[in-house]
Amino acid sequence: MPTQQHPNENARPASNNVRNTRQAENENNSGPSHRNTATGQPRKRNNTRQLQPLQTKSNVTNSPRPKRRNLTLEASQGIIRIGGSVGDYRIKEKLGEGENGFCYVAELKDKSAIVALKFQDKKENGAMIENELRFLKKVQGNDAMMKYIENFTYGSYNVIVTNLLHCDLKSQLAYNRKLSSHNTLRIGYELFTALDWLRKKGVVHRDLHSGNVFFDKKFSKAVIGDFGCSEMEKRNELGLKFHDLNHISHRVNDEEEHGFLDDAISILFLMLELCGSRSLFQDGNIEKMVKKKKKLFKKPADALIKETNKFMIPIVFELRRQFNEPRPTHTKLLTVIVKQTVPGFDPKKKYETNTSPPLHLV
Repeated sequence: MPTQQHPNENARPASNNVRNTRQAENENNSGPSHRNTATGQPRKRNNTRQLQPLQTKSNVTNSPRPKRRNLTLEASQGIIRIGGSVGDYRIKEKLGEGENGFCYVAELKDKSAIVALKFQDKKENGAMIENELRFLKKVQGNDAMMKYIENFTYGSYNVIVTNLLHCDLKSQLAYNRKLSSHNTLRIGYELFTALDWLRKKGVVHRDLHSGNVFFDKKFSKAVIGDFGCSEMEKRNELGLKFHDLNHISHRVNDEEEHGFLDDAISILFLMLELCGSRSLFQDGNIEKMVKKKKKLFKKPADALIKETNKFMIPIVFELRRQFNEPRPTHTKLLTVIVKQTVPGFDPKKKYETNTSPPLHLV
């Protein structure tokens, strides 16, 4: 039989628990009491003190919202950022940069067209900008020329908007040290043809090299760009100093005026670069470089002895023949390319490319 437990005589009934004055004051100061009653439930108190509301994301004041971008301020300061707005365009990615500016891929805000934006500082390159705009507009009307769309001011920059091309010719040499004879001859053929258009406009480009020749994604045609160094025939008023003289005619290296024939000579050097024979005309020492170029024209058969560059000999002979011509012609060079270089060469045949992505010239 279970024994009965006797209550502790010294314990007071729970109902008779009396709080002293100090306990009551402490509880009033510290909020509602959580001491248990005899029934095991929290003691309910009448406390008029209001509890603070819980902090949520909507009422936290020490975490300010990100500030909105001041687009007007960005435009006035010429701030360029990926995803930012420049005029009617939104910047997508950076294409590259050079001595006179840098280029970005951009899209019209209504997403109707993708273009290239070229930024040039107006204070540093004012004369160059005016010159490029003048000649870029002048040579429009031929698909072998970069297409001009518009230009406007953005902060301290002048922005030239052109059609977006896929790549420059120089980038194609990153895949192969040299291109096929067909690709080399077709590029030369198209560029000599483009020179005829420039000649009809009275324009001398003066800066033809692989970095200023471009292609679309399908490699359908060679396109000439960057007219910042261009001039009209018989004028050399810009006083330009070329930092890279390798692609410049040796006649200009000898301080002669850069004319139509010298643009053609620059294309010859470009073609030799595509053949993997840049050592025949390039050198870090200017004097040695000029001697190499003169030697090439004096005895082309002695310089061009490889299977990959022998077909260039007739072109060098034709250019040399025209040194003393009163009015050199590029059309004669077209005939030489077709009839005297590689048997069966057809300028209408498509460019030779690889069969796997990324598509590039071989």
